[in-house]
Amino acid sequence: MEQLFFAVLDPSTVESATARIQEIITHPDSISDILILAQNTNNHKIQLMCSIQCFHALKIHWNILTQELQQNIFSQILIHLNNQNCPSHFLACIELMVNYSPYLQQYIHHYIVQPITSPLTPALIQLSANLYSLCLRDIDFSQILMHYLSNPQFKNSAEYKLSCISLLREISLNQSCEENQNYQICFHLFYQLDFSDIFYQFWRTVKIFIIGDLISSEDYQRIQNIILELLKKNEIQSNQKYLLLMCLTSQIEKFPSEFIFQIFIFCFQVQVQYIYESSIFSIDFLTLFEPFFDRSIFDQSNLHERIINQIYNFIRENATKSQEIPVYATLLLILNLFLQPKMIFLKYINSDLQFFFAFLINCLESPNPILLEAACHVVECLEDSILSNTDELINSVLVFVIKKLASIIISDNLPFSLRLTVIASFLKATESFDFCVDGIFNEISKGQHLFPNENIRYFIMCQSTSIRLDSSVTTDQINLLITNIQQIFNNIENIEIFDSCFGLLLSIIEYHPSIDFSFILPVIPVVIESKSLDLISAVLNFMRNAILLFKKNIQFSSFCYAQCLSIFNTFEESDLLFDSIEVMALAARYTANAQWANCIMDLILDQSTRNRENFYIQLLTYSQSIVKLLNNEKALRLAEFCMKMMKETDIHGVVDECLYTFQQLVKHHQTNEIINIWANQIISGYIEGSLQFDDLSAICSFISSFWPISGNKSDIIFNYLITKLFSFQNFGNTQNEEEEINIEEIVGAIAEAIKVKVLSTQSIGILLHEIDHICNISNTLNYQINFCYLLFQLLTADFTNGDISYINLDILFSWFQHSIENDNYSAVSANLSILFFEIYARNKNLLPLNILLSAISQFPPKKVSSTNLMLDSIIKNLTTPTEFCNNEICASLVEAVSKLLFFNEFNLSKRKISVEKFNNVKRIVATAISQNNSIIPMINQFFGDSTFQKLLAIVNVI
Repeated sequence: MEQLFFAVLDPSTVESATARIQEIITHPDSISDILILAQNTNNHKIQLMCSIQCFHALKIHWNILTQELQQNIFSQILIHLNNQNCPSHFLACIELMVNYSPYLQQYIHHYIVQPITSPLTPALIQLSANLYSLCLRDIDFSQILMHYLSNPQFKNSAEYKLSCISLLREISLNQSCEENQNYQICFHLFYQLDFSDIFYQFWRTVKIFIIGDLISSEDYQRIQNIILELLKKNEIQSNQKYLLLMCLTSQIEKFPSEFIFQIFIFCFQVQVQYIYESSIFSIDFLTLFEPFFDRSIFDQSNLHERIINQIYNFIRENATKSQEIPVYATLLLILNLFLQPKMIFLKYINSDLQFFFAFLINCLESPNPILLEAACHVVECLEDSILSNTDELINSVLVFVIKKLASIIISDNLPFSLRLTVIASFLKATESFDFCVDGIFNEISKGQHLFPNENIRYFIMCQSTSIRLDSSVTTDQINLLITNIQQIFNNIENIEIFDSCFGLLLSIIEYHPSIDFSFILPVIPVVIESKSLDLISAVLNFMRNAILLFKKNIQFSSFCYAQCLSIFNTFEESDLLFDSIEVMALAARYTANAQWANCIMDLILDQSTRNRENFYIQLLTYSQSIVKLLNNEKALRLAEFCMKMMKETDIHGVVDECLYTFQQLVKHHQTNEIINIWANQIISGYIEGSLQFDDLSAICSFISSFWPISGNKSDIIFNYLITKLFSFQNFGNTQNEEEEINIEEIVGAIAEAIKVKVLSTQSIGILLHEIDHICNISNTLNYQINFCYLLFQLLTADFTNGDISYINLDILFSWFQHSIENDNYSAVSANLSILFFEIYARNKNLLPLNILLSAISQFPPKKVSSTNLMLDSIIKNLTTPTEFCNNEICASLVEAVSKLLFFNEFNLSKRKISVEKFNNVKRIVATAISQNNSIIPMINQFFGDSTFQKLLAIVNVI
């Protein structure tokens, strides 16, 4: 055993020795051997390893040992605790034994209260602290500890003081700091320590004091001062200073406001020093700065805003005056926090884009690996923050950044680990990128020689992304890629990169759907036979996405269904089982195959009875896609399962998912009386309070589907929703994100009731009566968006026979003006534009010309759903030639729609916007030109010859 422990200390034999030790400790007798070795050796490292392996062996065997043997082992380990340098894991062994066998607590009790002439070692005092709350509360430790602390042999020992502090802190728990003698002794000892010599013990002690709030404000101030003194000492290493600052920033709200920014400066300096010393950059360093950006820990929002403003100005100032790599890297690190999607600090970047992008690009172009890695992490944040912005400047810069990343990926002399970092940023930054980056495929292809066979998968991943972005890829290049993929699939030795090839093929067929990919079909059964979970997961992902692309391809769906059935039967205990159910459900849904759907429902319901609670949400989600294909028997079985779960389960999220499933059942099986009865029971249970749902969106979505069969309950439900809407604190002016979401869901359910026309005249009257009141108290972005949607539904349902006097146009105009002046409110201006078109269709005299022109200028909205609504409004309301006689309207319309065509070119290729709708808008532009020739020079001036020729061509076609 001793030889094995020495072998563990040797890097060349550590793996084999560790494996042998793990094998030995599977035998109960190994515990005695380990304890004998620990007693006979004088080597502290060997003793430490004995304590560690003894702990592992006890965890395995303790419950099968006889009581006599347990007591013998317990006594032997207690002897080790009398050693002044007792290994720490022997403490853990005692704690384990006492917790597993409570009868041993009396022995511990007796051992601790032995005569003072047998002094307690630091290990025994620490054990007393660890077990105090369990079995030692009735011991008065005061006399014992005072004896040690007055004895010269002990009072100069840091180890004794630290163990005494641990025990005193434990005794002081849940007691007031004031007039608490144990607490006062604890801190008296604490201040006697030389913190430079015992830094890590000091740090752990401080961390427990501060995070546990076991400290008076006076002592907290003194600890702060000690930390600040240590931060100034050169002998304290930067990684140690980092730990000290983590203690401070974890409780940053306790500092005076004027000192918080000074702590940030300390953090910045320590971070810079650490990068200097280690030449290492890690995104994990963000933890140090995150508390400064956590709005919830600051009582005053204006204080927090002031601190963030100071931080941003500090970044800007240092980015322009410093040339040091660690400084730049730390500035980039902090910029990540300004780009977080759920934070409010993005406005600093959006108002200073020129500086931000210049700084980022400057760092990306640096040859320094630390700076490049730091810049790559910022690029990754862009995908979640401002990539959705349709500003032309931003998009052109992002195209440049993506091209720059591609050129770095294929550059020579780049360390491979850094190349992987750049690839990760490239893939993340382009995840949802909806613009062409022509030429990038050819750029990436130049770097194939940099990826040896064992790393070729990363090159293939880059190809998959670049082919999605590059519209200039030729048919010949696609055919060559297909040939290469076939060659890889034809050689079974390449099986390790099959998963990457499936991803590449998916990108090809998504953007080049005419490609024949039937050659892949024989490969899929081979992959399934390999029983490689990763490869089969890649195959399932391919089949899932291919089915979504070719929804009506019955032959391919049939093939996928059969393969998934094979996977289901082979991997019954794997997560692949559920992935295969998902693909089968999609195949059934898109081919409308009722036979498959009913068979799949049997599989799903069978899994629900086999202790699959952790997968209930997945199973319910898959069932939702095939509900409309189920026969009455299977629909009732699913409904029964949902009702049972809603009443019995406490698994988070399952009840809400049951509700979403039942919503589909109500929608597609309205003639089933039992399902309707159960749906009524759900609604009644919710209103009466006997059924609870965590997610308000689930019940609101259910109500939206329930309206058509609500009958005489519709007004009851409506009144409940209206009451709930006004129950939110600060309704209409809320800044609470959760409340805003809840308001959105309730408004959506009410709007659906308007749309399907189930509300009585009385309920509509109540709603119209509240409209003006709601309008006047609402001044938040989220609520204005929802309110516009509600008005839109009221207009289109036309309950008032064309009378729209209930709409306060002055309020809407003020919202609109504010929204076009404030980037954050762009969604409001989009929704109001749609609303204005509806008003314009009913009464053209109500809208001033400048409002209509401004509404048109808000095209295109950022969301595809809003784009579709706007397209509908244009097509429906601006199709008569009279609108095009006005030069201003006509020119504005042509400008807006041309922008719309440009920005949504990619959405069209992704089938998010229908070709028919797209062409209708083109016809409107062409009509504008044909009705008003005087705008042709304006078009030419706005867009140049190319766009002008395209629009003219449309006119000629018409």
